[in-house]
Amino acid sequence: MDEVGSGKSIPVIPTVVLFLASSNKIKSPEMFSNPIHDQNEEMKLDVMQRVWHLNRRQSSNLSVFEESPELDLFPLTQPSCSTTPLERSQCKITSSQTCTGIENDEFVETAQDVLKPKVTKEIAKPGLILDASELNDLPANYTIRPIESHQFPVIGVYIDKRVIPGFKYRIRPLPGLNDANRNKKYLFGGRALVLKSIGRGYSRRFTFEADKDCLNNNANYFWSDNSPEGYAFELEAISEGDKFTIFDVVNREAQGTVEIMKVEGNQIEIGAALTNEGIEKKVKVKLAAKVEFYEIGVAKLMPISGVVVWVKHTTLRLVSKRVIDV
Repeated sequence: MDEVGSGKSIPVIPTVVLFLASSNKIKSPEMFSNPIHDQNEEMKLDVMQRVWHLNRRQSSNLSVFEESPELDLFPLTQPSCSTTPLERSQCKITSSQTCTGIENDEFVETAQDVLKPKVTKEIAKPGLILDASELNDLPANYTIRPIESHQFPVIGVYIDKRVIPGFKYRIRPLPGLNDANRNKKYLFGGRALVLKSIGRGYSRRFTFEADKDCLNNNANYFWSDNSPEGYAFELEAISEGDKFTIFDVVNREAQGTVEIMKVEGNQIEIGAALTNEGIEKKVKVKLAAKVEFYEIGVAKLMPISGVVVWVKHTTLRLVSKRVIDV
């Protein structure tokens, strides 16, 4: 039997509908051979098929052999698109329907702004320019990090004139211009050592006093180009533990003793000269000392500030110190 309006053959449905419409009693073979009964059954079957097909079209608009579509539990809602497969294939999704409430072009621009790398301008830090030709040496220029007032720069062939053998210095390697670490560790364990000699050549060797029992195996030296950023020399005229004798200015008589307990602040060189005695340096100091006068016989801790006159004798291999303007 043919389906009305569809043109498709359905050979199974008459038999199925027949058993559903029949009663629960078992029919005898004589009932199927009766012509009137057969005609009535055909009419009933025809009516039932018409009603079934009509309801089928209204409910799903699908044929009997067409598979029912799977339900999409999470559909993508498109405002201008239909839910039927035929109309979906003919629907064109516009760029404004990609994201709800956000235009596609605006979304792309926002993403580009977020992903765009931020360009930071590096601010060049000012440096100290050194010209070795000003010291009557090789015409070499260096740029180092600015140093403090109590420090003397040394780099390559540039040796500050205040760096002189026979005096005691503490050496700190300088950081780079853009180095975040401003303070590097002192050489030789932070000790101030007497400078013995300065070599010649393109790289100057600085040799300091040897440690005890290491005179023939002195490891206290370095070359001026070991650190590309240079070095800062710090003069140390007074050290903790140094002892002095107090003299009367008029009579030149001894009045007592002074022992240095603590050096406060930096020791700043305020002058240097070549005298008959030798090379003389004047260094401004501030310290705490234990002072004892002979008449009283009691030592007191007192703050002292003054100028140290430090002389390296040329004839005698001696270095003398005295404190004035106390």
